[in-house]
Amino acid sequence: MMTETLRILVAEKQALIALEIEVLLTELTGSSVTVCSRKDMQRELESAPFDVVLVDAVSLPDNNRATWSMLNIMGLGVVFLTSFDEVPGFTAGQQGFAMLSKPFDEASLLAAVKAAVAKRHAAGQRG
Repeated sequence: MMTETLRILVAEKQALIALEIEVLLTELTGSSVTVCSRKDMQRELESAPFDVVLVDAVSLPDNNRATWSMLNIMGLGVVFLTSFDEVPGFTAGQQGFAMLSKPFDEASLLAAVKAAVAKRHAAGQRG
């Protein structure tokens, strides 16, 4: 169980994956979870405050970099959900976000969210 209640946005194109994440994070952490498609992510970010965003990585490197940059500027913890070995557009050494490989298990999901929260707090202390 995490010590803080988080406001989490899940921007995932696959409805069953998004639903599984929502159920697990709600039950295991008591977090407030909102689900949307990736194309509706910006609207959701403008309508409510969030702490962490889990977003589906796409095959276009520039799109992933732009998404990460926007979320990082907003001070949000970021988890890229991916079926790739790495998030396209980033190398393994870049640690500004957490990565969750699909398919995932409960422990991996919780670890990725915790890592995103830790990276968010570390970035806030530097800035």
